Amino acid sequence: MAQKPKPQRAPAATRKTPAKPATKPLPASQVSPVEAPARAAPGGSSGLWIVVAGLVVLAAVSLGLRAARSTAAPGRPAAAPTASAPPAAAIAPHPGSIETREVWWRPGDDHIRPEDCDDLVGAWGAPDRATLESAMRAAGLSDPVVESVLEVAVCDADGCIVVPPDSVLEGLTQPQRLAIYRGMRAYPQAMLLNAPFSRPVGRTAFADAPGLSPTAREILRAGSFVDGDKRMFSDLTWLCHRVTDRAERAAFFRVLRARSALDAVVRVRTEAELERAVRWWSTGGREAAVRARLNEAYVNGTEVPLRDLLPPFARARYGTFPPRDTRYDCFWTAVNFLSPTEAGGPLIDDSQFDATMSAWTQVPLNELRFGDVLAFRTESGATLHAAVYIAEDLVFTKDGWTMHRSWELVRISTERRIYYEAPELVAFRAPSAR
Repeated sequence: MAQKPKPQRAPAATRKTPAKPATKPLPASQVSPVEAPARAAPGGSSGLWIVVAGLVVLAAVSLGLRAARSTAAPGRPAAAPTASAPPAAAIAPHPGSIETREVWWRPGDDHIRPEDCDDLVGAWGAPDRATLESAMRAAGLSDPVVESVLEVAVCDADGCIVVPPDSVLEGLTQPQRLAIYRGMRAYPQAMLLNAPFSRPVGRTAFADAPGLSPTAREILRAGSFVDGDKRMFSDLTWLCHRVTDRAERAAFFRVLRARSALDAVVRVRTEAELERAVRWWSTGGREAAVRARLNEAYVNGTEVPLRDLLPPFARARYGTFPPRDTRYDCFWTAVNFLSPTEAGGPLIDDSQFDATMSAWTQVPLNELRFGDVLAFRTESGATLHAAVYIAEDLVFTKDGWTMHRSWELVRISTERRIYYEAPELVAFRAPSAR
């Protein structure tokens, strides 16, 4: 996922044919009964021939089914007869039954460094001094507060950056914090507002997480604000200034950088659903592997973790955080999603993403398939975000370029609330998926 717009860099700071899968016979309730042949009309010879012909057809069908059953290993589900399977083109694709659950993705120890407090820049910012002042006044900050912030602002040809005094951050009301965030988050100079820490309001609040020191808990409670269905915190400089103990800093970074996300599993309950699910998840030429994994779960009556059905590139990153000092974002993720290897191509920006999409096929939103890319665009046509369609209302994405945002599963409705400035959705299909 990209920020709005994409933030700038901080200032100098061998394929095998699988054996035919074993499948389970349909339950009796799902098998259509064979209709009885029509009765002959009294005294009518044509009716008799109809009856005879019907009996011949039924005998042939019965012999065929008996032969198919005789080849199955005793006590195991019979394999689907090849002749009975409809052509692939006649089967409408369907992902199967998808079940989601909320999870926490937690970063590794390399993402939890107390010294990150010593490298903070650009808590607030704007393209120039006048814009910075205007954003603060629009948020309802008083004249003395505005002047105290402008006094410590560093402005040059690249814009203005400022670390507000702790007293200013401490005195902000919840509405003022939200207004500051909304007023400056589009500016690349406001580094901490570009990528605030966030989690759904329905999950444990930052301040209520275990392991925090009293001071950290106090600041997280005072500095958090709500935007829609998200609880956010961006006053990291204030928190770092007040909490100096390394162990206590490590504790609050673990809380802030844990990501509340969705995980999912897929189930297939009938033979027909199995075939359709194989078609759905095989985008990118992975039918053998997808069929083997889905069939294994179907035969055993189990579920398939969504991760197991993703292409290698996405599977390797799902639920993980990028390495430190890297800038992977939604655009790079979307373009590389169907890559047959774990490695991706060179990093790209929004303009390069748009150029790449010009070589892909635009598809209607009501014809979306697994692996299609959704571009979130403003009314003027600027692309602010990109995500990869998975199924139903789920997409796969990377929220911004920061290291503390994971590759994750998100609902489209959530994305639209976050990127409300980009109401237009345009879908594209990769050449390899046509």
